[in-house]
Amino acid sequence: MTTTSAAKINMTDFELSNIDVSMDKVFREYPTTILPQKLNKRTGKAKNCLYEQIDVNIYEKEARIITFHTSLERIHLWIKTLDIFYYDFLGSKNDLDIKWCDIPECWTDPNHQGNSIVIEVSQLERLQYKLTFFVTTGTIMVQGTEYMTFTNTHFPILKGISGNNSAGMDTNNKEHADELNQTIVHLDTLDTHTFLQASALDMDD
Repeated sequence: MTTTSAAKINMTDFELSNIDVSMDKVFREYPTTILPQKLNKRTGKAKNCLYEQIDVNIYEKEARIITFHTSLERIHLWIKTLDIFYYDFLGSKNDLDIKWCDIPECWTDPNHQGNSIVIEVSQLERLQYKLTFFVTTGTIMVQGTEYMTFTNTHFPILKGISGNNSAGMDTNNKEHADELNQTIVHLDTLDTHTFLQASALDMDD
């Protein structure tokens, strides 16, 4: 057996000065014209998922899946939230590999069911979980061996960044920008664990 230390998520390393809290990038890369004007209906077990909350009992434990959904008005805000956490924070960690891609690469039909953002989080060349944001239904699905790390640790951080008030969608105004700044500054008060729940990752030789 080979033992490798797991990487700690230290939110105090999340420097506010390095974070662009404006929505300019999101609106530039995901303009309103490529997003739906009305969300499609969720299907399958995703129909039972909660609004910006997680019910771990929707799927069988063996599936290692959780889902939640957001509203049409908060799609841009959630894209920005994911960008801040996965690119600005986790992406700065040398031992983590974050891959972000749009499927399909170009969203020519804003209502196409398959339009999605896929984020893969890997550590030590092992996929920890994959997050898929289905923008036409507002559904976010996380699947992988570390789906409970997302549930217990990463999701509260994402909620802290996004805020609970749908009125916060307008992140171009100074009031909400200041609100978002304060959320990021106080992220270190959240209960964060090692990225892998065990103190070390055991791998067979």
